Amino acid sequence: MPTASRRAREAARRSITVVLPTPGLPYNWIATVDAAVRRSLTFPAAVRGFVFIAYSSIPSAQLYHFCGSPVAAGRSPLCRRSRSGGPRWPPFSSGPSGRAPVGVVRWSMASRPLIGVVMDPPSTLHYEKDSTYALMEQGTLLGARFEVITLDGLYGRAGHGRALAHPVAVVEPPAHLRLGEAVERPLSDYACVLMRKDPPFDLDYLCATYCLSLAPCPVINDPGALRDANEKMVTLRFPEWSPETLATAAMARILAFVEEFGAAVIKPPDAMGGRGVFLLRPGDPNLRGLVEEATGHGRHYAVVQRYLPEVVAGDKRVLLWDGEVVGAVNRLPPPGELRANLAAGAWPQATELSARETALCADVGPRLAAEGLRLVGLDLIGEHLTEVNVTSPTGMREVERLTGISPARQIMKRLLAE
Repeated sequence: MPTASRRAREAARRSITVVLPTPGLPYNWIATVDAAVRRSLTFPAAVRGFVFIAYSSIPSAQLYHFCGSPVAAGRSPLCRRSRSGGPRWPPFSSGPSGRAPVGVVRWSMASRPLIGVVMDPPSTLHYEKDSTYALMEQGTLLGARFEVITLDGLYGRAGHGRALAHPVAVVEPPAHLRLGEAVERPLSDYACVLMRKDPPFDLDYLCATYCLSLAPCPVINDPGALRDANEKMVTLRFPEWSPETLATAAMARILAFVEEFGAAVIKPPDAMGGRGVFLLRPGDPNLRGLVEEATGHGRHYAVVQRYLPEVVAGDKRVLLWDGEVVGAVNRLPPPGELRANLAAGAWPQATELSARETALCADVGPRLAAEGLRLVGLDLIGEHLTEVNVTSPTGMREVERLTGISPARQIMKRLLAE
């Protein structure tokens, strides 16, 4: 006779996770019965509520049975057809050969929260690496619906934020993300909006935050907080945790800073992925030329930090949600390379936080969250805070691959519980 704990473990292995379809688009339905089994189903454009049932002790090919009330006839390779041409739904009181269903999930389209995602065009992103994809995948598994909003579809009018958005289906490779027909709606239709547009933080980005400020729903991260927290310059607020940092357009001041500390790193305040990052050394014949290039001959601001030689051991990305750590990854730069960005060829490694790094996150994280910066990525070199990523922090895919723990799932689970 199986013990209660054994029965519980067996039930957990037979548990089902359901992904519901956006009308008219293919979706993945994922069920777990001892092992993940995936099938792609297509449903009609108009679907009301429906029930998804997985039966135990049957082959994977017979695992899926779909019961529902479609307005139009549906097409599914796993649903038997009646002679009249319509779908013949199996009863859900019992399974094949009288077996009882393992579980039943009932959802309606109206009960699923709708989330808007402001992002770059999906065609420009890499599915295997992109954290925005990861958030939408995990949110879909948890029952949310998503719509993609690019900057040309986000606008403000008469005191209201509005969007021309595309419903999204998260699907298997090679399509990855399929968009439905554009829908125009007020931002008030969304349960929340995720602002995931990549830098540069230019005038277009700034205008987008003004439009998002008109949204009555929560925006993550808060548009005003995004305007106030430049990713490179925000470390000036935390001098106790950061290396010596200078933000200036004055070339003479930068040159004096380099002389004072022996070596420094200069970077533009509005870029990402290691773009425009250079090492400055006293006596380098190219020193002045690099400073001129970085500042536009003294016309533009640059951020300069004391060089940390510990970068050869890696640059840690620590992901925080509401001030709490949800994942971390070390990024090891290629030999001879200053930049430890994954976009610049750095190699991801599993990592743990030191006592000082843990204290740093415990101090900085809640302070940022209190300002409306709920989802952030801290960059740590040699136990020092070098940057705070607030626009579209990445690294979630790497953390999941290295540790088996999904930061994206943790984040979406907490968000949808609010």
